[in-house]
Amino acid sequence: MALVLFNIGWMKFYEGQNRSDRIVNGGKYVDIHETGGEVNNFLPKGNYLYGYVRPPRGNKINIEKLGAEAGAQHVDNVTVVFTATPPKGKRVVVGWYRDARVWRHMQRSNRRSYFARAKKNNCTLLEVDERALHVPRAHRLKGTFGFGRSQIRYVHDNDKKDDIVRLLCRFLDNPSITLDPPESKGVKRKSDPARRYQVEKAAIDYVIKHYKGYRCKSVERENKGWDLEFKHGSVQLLVEVKGCSGHDVKVELTPNEYTAMRRQNPHYRLAIVTNALDNPHLSIVSFNGSDGTWRDKTGRKFRLKEMTGARVDCR
Repeated sequence: MALVLFNIGWMKFYEGQNRSDRIVNGGKYVDIHETGGEVNNFLPKGNYLYGYVRPPRGNKINIEKLGAEAGAQHVDNVTVVFTATPPKGKRVVVGWYRDARVWRHMQRSNRRSYFARAKKNNCTLLEVDERALHVPRAHRLKGTFGFGRSQIRYVHDNDKKDDIVRLLCRFLDNPSITLDPPESKGVKRKSDPARRYQVEKAAIDYVIKHYKGYRCKSVERENKGWDLEFKHGSVQLLVEVKGCSGHDVKVELTPNEYTAMRRQNPHYRLAIVTNALDNPHLSIVSFNGSDGTWRDKTGRKFRLKEMTGARVDCR
């Protein structure tokens, strides 16, 4: 199957723009118009998704590099990988289409512009915290894989032996693969017979299990303002864990934790585990730079009420 990378602007959901999800780092066109064709790349239309990338000069894709015959207008059976650069960080893989059709020229339908189409059950959009695989710029040394100036990067036969391409192919099959070498020391966890500590330990264990494939370091006793540090490729997360024995999503932060939360916005996560001892449910709250709010992955907004520290609950 042919493989091509489309570099696009950064969004959380690519299901149209709204106050909580604005496109950024999409190049000059996006800077001027504050939108781009890729804002709908993961918004289904019927049984299909339609993918846009800003084409190079000539406004066309060289589909011969994807196995098309000369003169053909489209080619099938292509894996299209979308990459983007977050507000702070490096370019990473954000999602992909499998078994896609890619056109030479831009297509238009119902006010959408696109170059690729795939059935929605063949498409994957990674959650922000899963976007761990960094795709670098091409090095001047001939034969190294990466992006040049174009927003399209074809994967040629001679690229397939490159370590980055091989890792990419493995990542497409299993985004939870370990991208970093494991630490020699295990993760330290709290231990206490009291119920409160049992709840906290259960919550810590549950969060570590959630971030399977990440390198984890416990800093619970270092008074940093968070409990766990996770690293997975280009993703670095600072996670404060709060366990609750009941189902209410309501916790309190110490002054130190609240200060860390405000200072480490891009990397800070508040992981709230409810029903920690019985039927745990995890809500991961992160800062939304589009509107300055704190939300979980479902878009729920969380209110911060400043006290000595802060109380956080879901509206």
